Amino acid sequence: ETAADLTKIAEENHVAIQHFPVYKTNAAEIDEEKMQALTHPLIWNFYSGKAVKAMLRFVQKNDAVNLFGASAKKAFEENF
Repeated sequence: ETAADLTKIAEENHVAIQHFPVYKTNAAEIDEEKMQALTHPLIWNFYSGKAVKAMLRFVQKNDAVNLFGASAKKAFEENF
């Protein structure tokens, strides 16, 4: 869930935004088919090490990755 108005942001920036929860208290189930169907390159924003670990297998070399916070940076450096 997010408080941001993703529709407005997408319209203003002429981009498509797809938002889905990676985890709450426990890791959320990931729709593998949906993730494999995404068109690359993508921009990934990771705010935690848990998110990096859960989603890193979907990141491709031509994707842009933004890391926010020490745990996200550490997990990315250790696993990519």
